Amino acid sequence: MFDETRHEPFASTRWSLVRRAERGRDPEPARAALAELCRAYWRPLYAWLRRDGHPPDAALDLVQGFVADLLEREHLGGAVEGRFRNYLLGALRHHVANVRRSANALRRGGGLERIDAEAGERLLAQVESAAPSPDEAFDRAYALALLERSVTALQREFDLRGQTERFAVIRPLLDGEGTEGGYAEIAARAGTSVGALRVAVHRARQRLGELIRAEVAQTVDDPGEVEEELRAIQAVLG
Repeated sequence: MFDETRHEPFASTRWSLVRRAERGRDPEPARAALAELCRAYWRPLYAWLRRDGHPPDAALDLVQGFVADLLEREHLGGAVEGRFRNYLLGALRHHVANVRRSANALRRGGGLERIDAEAGERLLAQVESAAPSPDEAFDRAYALALLERSVTALQREFDLRGQTERFAVIRPLLDGEGTEGGYAEIAARAGTSVGALRVAVHRARQRLGELIRAEVAQTVDDPGEVEEELRAIQAVLG
């Protein structure tokens, strides 16, 4: 699924912008970049909190308060190092400890525009059986959220080309699901040949790999970390 395609200059990625702001540069673009990362990956935080024993309402309040704190600060505070995935979980742990000390988990604005409890619970349901601990739940939820964003980006590309129905045929085949009847049956239903279907799936998988790589690149600070983070994501997804 992951190929060797390279992408835009690394300095322009979202996490790199955040790291640069910590060093006193580009605060406004960095805030926007951090907000986008939080929108993309709040559900893994929710999964960690739920597996840590927090009921749904409390988990939602904690995520909202955490993101608001993150975005309202003049700077992130503490060591903003390494990958966004690792920073995010460490910062959440610190926030939860502070809330417990103050016994004050208030819902506040300024963070995510919308917290969807059902979306959080759906992702939690996907990780529960394979992730017995809160940290494992976070890692698996993070990987699934990253994959979901990449698949959504791929679907958007098909939609823009007027190929929405084509993507609906290809989508179950991208990860090997929905193939009980084999390519022949699926190709017949879609009105195409087996060869054409295989080529279409192969190309879609290649493009998905590029989109996954691009998404991962947004969450690490060093281009040398992209391959390692990709391997970590693959390992979590099995």
